[in-house]
Amino acid sequence: MSYTNLGEFDNAIPLLKDTLKISSEIGAKDIFARANMTLGQIYMMNSESEKANMHFQEVITIFRELNMPEYQQAKKYLHMIG
Repeated sequence: MSYTNLGEFDNAIPLLKDTLKISSEIGAKDIFARANMTLGQIYMMNSESEKANMHFQEVITIFRELNMPEYQQAKKYLHMIG
């Protein structure tokens, strides 16, 4: 079980940011995008729309580039936060 699933967002955020850094360094775009998606979801749940928006925008671009269907969900989240 992850911190995110437990609702322990304060613990999850630093680990997700570490994941972004490492995945970027090694070129693991899919992992980078999924970590960004999770951060966007956390920020959306915490009513931090600007941060969520930034993460979802980046995710959509990467998911499309990698031809991953998750971009549809990211688009829905982006639409939800306006």
